[in-house]
Amino acid sequence: MIMKLPRRPGRARLLDVLCASASAMAALAWTVAAFESGEVTGDLLFWLMSLGIAGSALLWWRRAHPVRVAVALACCYAVTDFVFVAVLFAVGTVAAYRPRRVANTVAASCAVAYLPFSASHLQGTASLVAANGFNIAALVLAVGLGRFLGSRRDLVTSLQAEARAAEAAAQARTDRVRAMERERIAREMHDVLAHRISLVSLHAGALKIRTDLPPEEVARAADTIHHSAHQAMEDLRAILGMLRFGTDGQGLRPQPDLTDLPRLLAECRTAGMDVTVDDRLPDKPVSPNVGRTVYHVVQEGLTNCRKHAPGSPVDLLLERTDDGQLHVRLRNPLARSSDGPLLPGSHYGLVALAERLDVVGGRLEHGVRRDGVGKVAFHLEAWVPWSM
Repeated sequence: MIMKLPRRPGRARLLDVLCASASAMAALAWTVAAFESGEVTGDLLFWLMSLGIAGSALLWWRRAHPVRVAVALACCYAVTDFVFVAVLFAVGTVAAYRPRRVANTVAASCAVAYLPFSASHLQGTASLVAANGFNIAALVLAVGLGRFLGSRRDLVTSLQAEARAAEAAAQARTDRVRAMERERIAREMHDVLAHRISLVSLHAGALKIRTDLPPEEVARAADTIHHSAHQAMEDLRAILGMLRFGTDGQGLRPQPDLTDLPRLLAECRTAGMDVTVDDRLPDKPVSPNVGRTVYHVVQEGLTNCRKHAPGSPVDLLLERTDDGQLHVRLRNPLARSSDGPLLPGSHYGLVALAERLDVVGGRLEHGVRRDGVGKVAFHLEAWVPWSM
């Protein structure tokens, strides 16, 4: 495969100028030597010198068109040895930028091209053999040096490509970790803030509807709204601080687990929710990871109940199944009408909850269905491995 050569940088251009200059100086030196020896004189000497300088000028294109330049110089080589240095540079360039077979063919062509010139200008078999032997040795040396430089260039290019690939892979890993961390933070933000804000909305809606509440009830509801809003602000401040100063979680409150369920249920009951709990879990403790997962399942389920069926009772079941799963079920009959607008839902929380359960080997089912007595209710069920 023929490699497309890039545009030459300044250093390569300078090297091309030096090669062409060295070849031209060699051609001039041969011209002076031929003139002093009287071997070539007159117009012929001028034309041979011009041919040597023109051949040297071809080296400017030796990188862009190495084979063409070498073939052109081989033709000149059949006429004069003033282009000897230019031929060596051209053959070395072919060896550096083209496959070995092409380089060997070009070098052999140059060796053959020199034969008629040497036969017409040298006398005696010994001189002819010595001149051609030296010519072949010089061409072999040019091919070897060119291949060495080409291999070195290819190695450097390969190492640079590997370094760029490694850097790109490292950047991709960093971006993937950042994306996962942002996803985790977004999930935590949704779990916490959606719960707090739904409590605020529930109490605010009650105050709007129940204008006949006594001052004590109004004050209690207002205090709950204030507390929920304050907690939401604290949670938001903690999450934003984690985004701003780092994502290691230092300084944040511990993640809630199964032991925090009573507090969560108390908050919901204080907000006016009718929550019935059927806790059939054994006394055997669960791992923190299981506890956190179950807490988030219950929290998301209660949040959805407040959003889509405010005022309806909620049945919560916690049990261990025969196959070693911790089963969570929330049931919430859908209200036919509501005295206030429902909270908007994006279903992101349920999607994130399903992803959370999938990571730990659990599963989630949710939807609206009819229960045993024909009532339409929202069901959310999750199965979490007891040990993980």
